[in-house]
Amino acid sequence: MRVLPSPTGRRGASTEYCPAYTEGGPLPEAPPSTVTDAATNVAWNRYLWKSVEERALQEEARDANAAEAAHAAVWEATIKEISAGVCVGARTSCGCGDSACDCLEGWRGMTPEELYSHPWIVGDHGGGEHTVRAKRRFGRVQKNGIRAIDDGTENGENPAFGSRSKLSLISSDAPARVCRQYQRERRRRGQTLVAFEYGLEDVRKAFRRCPVAWPGFSVVFVWDPKRRRTAAFILPGFAFGVFSAVLAWNRYPALICHVMRRLLATATVAYYDDFGVGGAAFERGSGQRALIVVGDALGLGWAEDKHVAMTQSGPDLHPLGVMHDFSSVPNTGVVLIGVTEERKTKVAELIDEHIARGRLTKSDGATVFGKSRFVFSPVFGRFGLAALAPLSGLRGTTSLVEGEPLFEALLLLRRLVVSTRPQHFRVDEPQKSVVVALTDASEGEGGYTGIGVVLWDPEDNTLHYAGDEAPALLTAFFAWLREKANYIFEWELVAALCLYLTFPDKLQNKILHHFIDNEGAKFSLIRGFSGAPGGERVIHAAAAEIVSLGCHPWFGRVASKDNISDGPSRRGPHGGIDDRELRRLGGIERRLVLPTLAQLSRASDSFNQVD
Repeated sequence: MRVLPSPTGRRGASTEYCPAYTEGGPLPEAPPSTVTDAATNVAWNRYLWKSVEERALQEEARDANAAEAAHAAVWEATIKEISAGVCVGARTSCGCGDSACDCLEGWRGMTPEELYSHPWIVGDHGGGEHTVRAKRRFGRVQKNGIRAIDDGTENGENPAFGSRSKLSLISSDAPARVCRQYQRERRRRGQTLVAFEYGLEDVRKAFRRCPVAWPGFSVVFVWDPKRRRTAAFILPGFAFGVFSAVLAWNRYPALICHVMRRLLATATVAYYDDFGVGGAAFERGSGQRALIVVGDALGLGWAEDKHVAMTQSGPDLHPLGVMHDFSSVPNTGVVLIGVTEERKTKVAELIDEHIARGRLTKSDGATVFGKSRFVFSPVFGRFGLAALAPLSGLRGTTSLVEGEPLFEALLLLRRLVVSTRPQHFRVDEPQKSVVVALTDASEGEGGYTGIGVVLWDPEDNTLHYAGDEAPALLTAFFAWLREKANYIFEWELVAALCLYLTFPDKLQNKILHHFIDNEGAKFSLIRGFSGAPGGERVIHAAAAEIVSLGCHPWFGRVASKDNISDGPSRRGPHGGIDDRELRRLGGIERRLVLPTLAQLSRASDSFNQVD
C-alpha cells in the first residue's frame, strides 16, 4: 500500500514524515585549521592530558564523595562501551585467570605511547600525535544517573564544523498523521476505517555505530579512578557531544525509512534514533519485524528494553513523550493524543533547575529546546513556537535575568508545557472548524477603562459578546510592575485573554481568527513576548489558556472603526456597556470573565492587595 512519500530531499510532504536535509544549515564559527594544525594538536593533547587529572583532583577536593561517584560512573560507562564494541581500550588482567573474561577489571585505557602507535591512528598516512584532537570525557548528572559526555566544544571541533544542510524532523504527532494517511488511502480505495497499530524501536548508542573516517578526532581522555591517572580511548564511531554526529547519523534513518516505504510498503518514521512503524491490526506486526531485520542488516543494534510491540494503545505507547491511543479509530475515526505527565514533569523540572542556577549554556538551551518542541506539534497548536527562538541562538553561557527575553521564554515554556491537555485528532475529516472573534479595550472619561469581546460562531451562525469595566486592582498591579502614563497596551492584551476565559466552550479545539486593533498587542501575541512586564504576564496567561483549550489562533489587524467589540468596551448612555448595535444584530450577551491576580502573578512577586 502506498502510504507515505519517500524522502527525496525535496521540501514539502517528504520532510514532514522523515529526517531529510534542507538548505540553511549553520556555517562554521572557526576555520577548520583550528583542529587540523599539527603543532596545535600536539600542544592541545598534552594540555588536555594534564588538565583531566588536575580537574579530577580539584573535584575531589571540593566534594570527595560526589567526585568519587561521578568518576566511577563515567569510567564504568566507558568500559561497558568497550564490551558493546563501540569503544577501544587496552586489555589487562583482572586476576580471574580467564583469558576471555569481559568484566570491568579486564579493561583499561591506553597510555599516550599506546594511543599514538595504535594502527587506527597511524594508518597508512603516517599518523601520530599530530593527527589526534582529543576530547575531554566528563559526567553530567541526570535524573536516572550520571551520563558520560564528550566535550566537542572545548577542543574546538564543534565551532569548526558547519554544513549547508540542516535536519527537517518529524513532529511528535507524526504517528497520528501516519494513521490518517493510512486511513485516507483506504478511503480512496473505497474501504472502511480499520483498526490501527503502532510499534516503537530504538537504536542503542546510535552515534557510536556511525563509523568515522578519521579516528584521531574520536579520541577521548577520561580519568581512571582505579589507577588514578588519565586514560585514552578511541571511539570507532561518533562521540556524543559533537555537532557533526547529528547530520552523519541521520543518513541512516533517512535510508531506512526510504527502504521501508519504497521496497517494503511499510509506514515508517524516525526521529534521530527513535523509529516508529504503523499498520493495520490484520498485518500482525509484520512491518515492525521487517524494520528489525533491515536494521540488523545494517548492524544498528536495537535496544531491547525500548522495544514496544505493535499495539493500539498502552502505557508504553508514547513516542517522543506524547501518548497515542488508536483504539477508537475504527468506531469514531479519532486518535487521542496527549503529552505524558512524565514528559511535562521532566520539562518543568529542567526549566526550574536552570532558573534556580541563574544561567543557561548553549548545550542546556538545546536540551530545553529539544524537549519542549514536542509540546508544540501542530495538534497542540503552534502558539508558543516563537518562545523557543531565544533558546536556539545561544552562544556560550547566558545569565538569566527576569524581564529579559530568554528568562521570559523559559517561564512561558514551562507554563505551556504544564497546560497541555489531550486532543482529539480526526483521521477521516477536517480537523477543526473556524470561529471569528474581535477584542478591544478603551479608556474613557473619568478614568473609565473598559473591555469588550465579540465572537461569531459560523457553525450555528450565532453572535456572542461580553463587556465590563476593567478592575482597578489590575491597574494597580500593572503600575506596581512599571509606572507609565497609560496602560492601554496591557488592557488590549487583557481583552484578548478575556476572550479565552469567557468563551472556552466556543473555542475548544477550534481554529480562531482573532482580530485586534492594536498593532503592539497583536505582534506581542504572535511573538509570545513583550518588553512590558505587565504585558508579559498577560501573554503568559493567554498562552496557557490557548494551549489548554487546544485552540489554534490566527492573530490579525482590524481597523478601529471596523472593530465591533469597541461598543461593549465603552460605557452605555444609561450605564452598563454600550451594546446597542450588537443587540440589533441579534447578539447574545455573556458575563465577561476577567483574569484573576493569581493568573498574572509569580511566586517572586511582593505585590500586596490594598483594600
